[in-house]
Amino acid sequence: MDNLSLLFEPFMVRALLGAGAASVLAAALGCFVVWRQMAYFGDSLAHSSMLGVALGAVFGFSVNLGLLGVAVVFALMLFAMQLRWRVEMDTLLGILAHGGLATALVLLAVWRRRIDLHAYLFGDILAVSWGEVVLIAAGAVFGLGVLAVLWRGLVLLTLDENLARLHGIKLRAHQLSFLVLMALAVALSVRVVGVLLITALLIIPAATARLAARSPEGMAVRSVMLAVSGVVFGLITSTTLNAPAGPSIVMVTAGQFFVGLAAVRVLGR
Repeated sequence: MDNLSLLFEPFMVRALLGAGAASVLAAALGCFVVWRQMAYFGDSLAHSSMLGVALGAVFGFSVNLGLLGVAVVFALMLFAMQLRWRVEMDTLLGILAHGGLATALVLLAVWRRRIDLHAYLFGDILAVSWGEVVLIAAGAVFGLGVLAVLWRGLVLLTLDENLARLHGIKLRAHQLSFLVLMALAVALSVRVVGVLLITALLIIPAATARLAARSPEGMAVRSVMLAVSGVVFGLITSTTLNAPAGPSIVMVTAGQFFVGLAAVRVLGR
C-alpha cells in the first residue's frame, strides 16, 4: 500500500482531521507564544495537564474533560497569582507544572490506576475516535473564533501595553482570554503530540513562518499552513516508518524550520 492510499484509510482520515484541527489553533496561538517568548508557559501548562488525566482515571470521568478542566484552572491560577501576589512568572510556572505532574503520578500510584502513559506523553492520534475528532474540531473552531475577535487587541498588547491601553483595549480581559485559549490548545493537542511535545507544535510552525512574514496576519497564515503540512507529512512518515505519530509530526515541522532557515541564509533575507 503506497503512502497516498494510506491517507484514505479510516484511521488516517480521523488522524488527519483531528491533528489538523488541533494544529491550526496551536499554530495561530503560537505566533503570540513566539512574539511574547512564552514557550515555557506552554510547556508548563502541558505538564500540569497530566493531573487531569490522573483525575479522570481515578474518578472515572472523561480524560479529555479532565485535561481541559485542569489546563483552564492552571491558567486562571497563574493569572490570579501573578496579579495579586506579583510572583515571578517563571517561578509560578515551575511550581504549578511540576506540582501538577507530581500530584498526577502520586494519584495514579495510590489509587493503583493503570493508564497508557506513553499515549499521553507522546500522543496517540492514530487511535483517535470520530467522537474525539468532533470534539477537537469543535474546540479548534471555537478557539479560532475567539482569537479572531481578540486578534487586534492581542497584537497591540504584544507590541506595547500603553499603546493597547490608548486604543481602549481591556488589558486584563485580553490577557486572561489568551491564557484560557492556550489551555484549550494544549488540551486539544495532547492526543496529537503528547504532553512532552506540545510546546514544539506551538512554537516551531510560528518560528518558521516568522522567517519570511511581513505582517502579523501573514505570519499567522503561514504558521497554520506549515502546521497542517507538518501534520500530513508527519503522519505519512509515521505510517511509512512504523514510528510514533506525535514525534514524527514534530520531526517534520523541525525539518521545515531548518529548511526555511537555510533558504533565508541562501537568499540573504
